[in-house]
Amino acid sequence: MEPMLQFFVMVDSEMSRERMIAGVLEAFPEARPHKAYSCDIRGNLLQVVANRDADPSLADDPEDGFLYFTWEVDCIPQRGDLDEDHQLVLARDLQRHFAATGARTAVGASFEDRLQTG
Repeated sequence: MEPMLQFFVMVDSEMSRERMIAGVLEAFPEARPHKAYSCDIRGNLLQVVANRDADPSLADDPEDGFLYFTWEVDCIPQRGDLDEDHQLVLARDLQRHFAATGARTAVGASFEDRLQTG
């Protein structure tokens, strides 16, 4: 069975959606604008989507708080040559980028258990 390579990064930030995507484009020179609030990055379509369930009063829950973060950043593979290791590096890099802005982050992926191991 092939691994699921699509992943998302939940981001709890007061930044606007415009600033979120602009920050990615600035921090990752290889990223290219796509449509509004999206870009192509490392063989993926990255989209910044407002979380319809965002709720600051629930975002502090240590178990499920990430479900209520402000933004969902979806990364959808666009090339057939990507593998889990490639996606893992991108997920880590995006998580670090958003954390460096002061945002709280959480990654949802089939490989999320590997995020902590190096």
